[in-house]
Amino acid sequence: MRRADPAVAKAGAARRGRPSQREDRVEQALDAAARVLNADGLTNASLDAVADALGVTKSALYYYFGSKEELVYKSYLRACQVGCANVAAAAAGPGSGRDRLIDYVRRQLDPGNPPVAFVGEIDFLAPGHADEIRDYARRHNHALLSILQAGVADGSLDAPDVGLVNLDIVGAMNWILVWLRPEEGSLALEAVAEAYLDVFLNGLRPPGPKPAGGWPPPVRLEA
Repeated sequence: MRRADPAVAKAGAARRGRPSQREDRVEQALDAAARVLNADGLTNASLDAVADALGVTKSALYYYFGSKEELVYKSYLRACQVGCANVAAAAAGPGSGRDRLIDYVRRQLDPGNPPVAFVGEIDFLAPGHADEIRDYARRHNHALLSILQAGVADGSLDAPDVGLVNLDIVGAMNWILVWLRPEEGSLALEAVAEAYLDVFLNGLRPPGPKPAGGWPPPVRLEA
């Protein structure tokens, strides 16, 4: 049996027990950093903005993170660990591939997750940090691909090109972090999850019977 990654398990679990004051402040800083990075983008995000959002001085923030690079790395790491925990739990769950895909989307958009940053400009990170984040991304995408492949194999999903569908879903889910502001109350995460599932599973076909000529064939990209 494969041993679970302790970091992923820790990130995917709810916060339990009574963390130390330092741990609590680090988590709060990562909450603030995720919101600032998603709202302003990496280039425009600053330690000053994160400190202001957290209600501390920039010097106090340096006590927990020695540089912007370290703060961005820890923010990306949290996002990757949460995502890997969610997709691993869904992939190991019961039911068809379709059931596991539904479970994955709902887990990713569970309001109980901590705020996570859009993992975009990985090249900004130090080489070792960048390699670690890319490895997490590969693991996440491979696990999601296994869910889609299982769905095609058991007949619960119809995806002519599971690799392309995998990239589509990852991209769509990631960009939610940029445009959605759940703290502003405009849209509930649960509602977004169900809307995305409707598109992923049912597409944009209009209701009603199949037209006389049948549905057009799926688009295929030639290598």
